[in-house]
Amino acid sequence: MAGHQRGWPTTSCRTKAEADYINAARIAQGRPRPSDGRTVGERVDVWLAGKAGLSPKGREAARVAASWVKGEWAGMPADEVDPAQVQVWLAGLRTDRGPASPSLKHKVLQCLRGAVGDVADLSGVRVPSERPREPRFLSAEDLVRLADECHGWEAMVMLLGTTGIRVGECCALDVADVSPATR
Repeated sequence: MAGHQRGWPTTSCRTKAEADYINAARIAQGRPRPSDGRTVGERVDVWLAGKAGLSPKGREAARVAASWVKGEWAGMPADEVDPAQVQVWLAGLRTDRGPASPSLKHKVLQCLRGAVGDVADLSGVRVPSERPREPRFLSAEDLVRLADECHGWEAMVMLLGTTGIRVGECCALDVADVSPATR
C-alpha cells in the first residue's frame, strides 16, 4: 500500500548494542499501529457500505451486527480498541431474551474486525462455537396428529414426514411423476 507505513521505520545504528537496545524497546512496545483519527463508528459505516453487494438477508445481518458495535464502540478512536475489552464485552452480550447466541456474537466480532482490523489486532478474541442441535423426530402418532391439524395439506404433510423428501422437491412433484406400477 503506497503511502501507508506498516511496522517500524528503518533505522541505522552505529553499534550493535544500540541496535539491540532499540530492538528490545520496540519488542516491549509492540507493533506500531497506524492511526487515521477515525472513530469505530465511522469505520463501521465504511465497512457497512462495503456490504452493498450482499443479498438482502446478508445486508440485514451486517446492519444488525453494525448496530451492536456502534451501540458500544461508536465514539472510541479505532486505534484504542483493546482486545481484552472486546472479549469481556462479547462475553456479556445480551438480547431481550437472554444471552446473545454464538452466531450473533460471531457476526458482531466480524463487523468489529472488519472495521478496525488494520489498527487493532483482534485475532486473539474468541467466540464460543455454536453447538449443533440434536435432531428431533416425530413418532408415527405425532405425524398423524400434525397432518390432521393441517387442514387441506394432510397428504403433503404425510408425504414429507414419511419419505424424507424436501419441501421444494415435494412442491415440484406433478401427477405424471407418480407411477403406481413402480411403487
